[in-house]
Amino acid sequence: MAAAAREDIHPATMAYIRHLVEVFRTTSFHDACYDQNYMGSDADIFRHRPGTTAVPDDVDAALDAIEEILRKGSPTLAADERLDILYNRTLQEETVGAVEDAVASMEAQVAGERDIVDAKKLRLKAVRAAVAEYRDGLAALMTPADGVEEQEATASVMSLLERLDAAESEAAALAADVDGFDGLVEQLAAARERLVEEKARLDAIPVPSGDHRKDDVIVFRAADRFNRSVRVLREFVAQYDA
Repeated sequence: MAAAAREDIHPATMAYIRHLVEVFRTTSFHDACYDQNYMGSDADIFRHRPGTTAVPDDVDAALDAIEEILRKGSPTLAADERLDILYNRTLQEETVGAVEDAVASMEAQVAGERDIVDAKKLRLKAVRAAVAEYRDGLAALMTPADGVEEQEATASVMSLLERLDAAESEAAALAADVDGFDGLVEQLAAARERLVEEKARLDAIPVPSGDHRKDDVIVFRAADRFNRSVRVLREFVAQYDA
C-alpha cells in the first residue's frame, strides 16, 4: 500500500477497522449474532463507525457487508434469533419428553408394586405385634416362677429368642421394602412437580414463525459472506502494517 494511500486514511477509520479485526479474532459469526441479539444496545459494534475514506473498494464493501449482516434488527439477526428460539424450544421439548417418560415409568412401577406393598404393610403390622408379644414373654420368663424347672425355663427362653430373632429379621426386611416403596412414591411426586415446571418453561418459549429452512439458508449465506469480509479486513490491516 502506497504511503500516500496510508496518509489518506483517517486514523479513526483505521482504529475502527482494527477494532473489528480484533473483535472477530475471538468472536465467531454465531457468537456475534447472539451478542447483537441479546446483549443490549452497548453490544452494537457499529455504533462508533466513522465515515470511511480512502480505503480500497473491497475493504469498504467488507465493512458495509459486516454491518448489514450484524446491524441490530437485520434480516440475518432476525433469522438467527428464530433459529435460536427453535433450538431452545426443541431442547425443552426433549427435556419434557424425558421427564414424561420417567414419570410414566415410575407410575407403572408404583402401580405394579402397590398391592404387594399393601400386603407387606399388613404383614409388617402383624410381625411387629408378634415381636412385642415375644419380648413380653421373655420378660416374664426372666422372673422365676414357683414350680418351674430351670431346664424347662431355659428351653422356653431359647424358643422365644429364636422366634423373636426370626420375627425381627422379617420385620426389618418388610420395613425396608415398605420404605423403598414410600421413597419411590416420593420420587414420583417430585417428578410430577418437575414435569409441571418443565412444561411451564416450554410454554414460555414462543413458537418461532416462518420457515426455519429458509432461516437456515439466510444464516448460512450470511456466515459465508461475513467470514469472507473479515478476511478482507485482516488482509488489509496486514498490508497496511507491512
